[in-house]
Amino acid sequence: MRPYISTEVPQASVCNLDCVYCYIPKNKQLTKIHKKWAEKIRNGSHNEVMSEYFSNNLQSVSFWGGEPTLGMNDLQRIDDLLDFNKNLTGLSTSTNFARIENLEFLIKKLDNYKERTGRDLHFGIQVSLDGTKENTEKNRGKGTYDKVVDNLLRLKEFSKEIKFLKVRIHIKATNTAEDYEEFAKNPQTLKDFLDSFNYINNLILSTPFPENWNVSLKTLPTLSLPGDYTKEDGENFYQYHVELKKLLETDYKDYVQEDDYIFRFKTLWATQYELNRSNSIFQCSAGNCQLPVDPEAMVHMCHGSFWFNQENYLEETENSAAGWCEGERIVDFDADRFWNVTKSTMVEYRDEYNFARSKYMLRCFNDMIDHYLATTYATILMLAKAKQISEVYNNDNWAKMFAYFLVLKSGCWMNGLLTTGSIFVMPLSIYRIYGNGTFEFIIKDFAKKIT
Repeated sequence: MRPYISTEVPQASVCNLDCVYCYIPKNKQLTKIHKKWAEKIRNGSHNEVMSEYFSNNLQSVSFWGGEPTLGMNDLQRIDDLLDFNKNLTGLSTSTNFARIENLEFLIKKLDNYKERTGRDLHFGIQVSLDGTKENTEKNRGKGTYDKVVDNLLRLKEFSKEIKFLKVRIHIKATNTAEDYEEFAKNPQTLKDFLDSFNYINNLILSTPFPENWNVSLKTLPTLSLPGDYTKEDGENFYQYHVELKKLLETDYKDYVQEDDYIFRFKTLWATQYELNRSNSIFQCSAGNCQLPVDPEAMVHMCHGSFWFNQENYLEETENSAAGWCEGERIVDFDADRFWNVTKSTMVEYRDEYNFARSKYMLRCFNDMIDHYLATTYATILMLAKAKQISEVYNNDNWAKMFAYFLVLKSGCWMNGLLTTGSIFVMPLSIYRIYGNGTFEFIIKDFAKKIT
């Protein structure tokens, strides 16, 4: 079995926002968990746990939350982790960027480590911003847009103090079905989206960052997941791609940003011969061969489930789950079923039998994909006959290509568990959003570029 080489850790259990598409229910118990885990991070016991699990195979660490920057001041002993894991060169985080003082603390710690040891380190920062000020504040709350812009300016000044650490910053926009309907039916809103990032790019990068900073401040929309997408949503998503292509070929030629979904297919095409032969995990954006470990030494299968074995948190959440799932959030959510299924994927520290079972489940999802492909392929044929997706997928070759794209570039065990109750069953929502024009668009665009 291939060794695990990357990990996700819950750097903070609390969050300063409550975004409409967040799948982590918020309650007071998260604050208690945050304080309990923060102590284990500060005293170094979490480092010891990860060192035992990864045996110096660790190459990258990804900090998650909540809002991970709220706990980065607890990483007083990160040098211990770096000293033990000599192969660890990459660290990353995803942040709403509304508060950055603790992020600056961590960057400074990592830079000092490089200065002291001469060891190369890279730190990636994904900043969340959903387009225009109006749309960002609709999704994330009042004042969030201005905070992100102000903090980008602040970080630019701070960057002058960093001598050695290589830092990469990029922006990720998360957009809902409502957003894509607007983009499709009113292309001016898509222009406004692109203009908003052109404005930020010109404002922040009017003078460059230092050479060791790679800063990309233009982005394109990405889907919020899990979702409850309909056939109409899929048609809107396709029309959005059509309108986007027009804009990128005319008024926005210098935007130089490739559509994320076309990029996914390109990487799938380029790495198709690595399947089942390398450490690449195609499905998860969190990293290759990743194993999430919380500060109490519990192994998870995803950063999305870090709190779902905490009984007090679950008890308080169950009382409010129905309200939490309304609107943009998860639909038809059965809290009891979900908690029980999720907990079955978690493993107590040094429980060798269940750790082997958990690793088998994870490796089946990521490496032994024939069953997943077969069920996805069969569902594609069924949905095409039912006219829930384009009839082109009645064609065997189209159906097979689509199945590979969904399983290897759109499959997420947590998304499946949240919506279907199984890590191996693709939500119908995913078929509909890609299968009503978008995947055909991706293939045709890709074919033009290679012929």
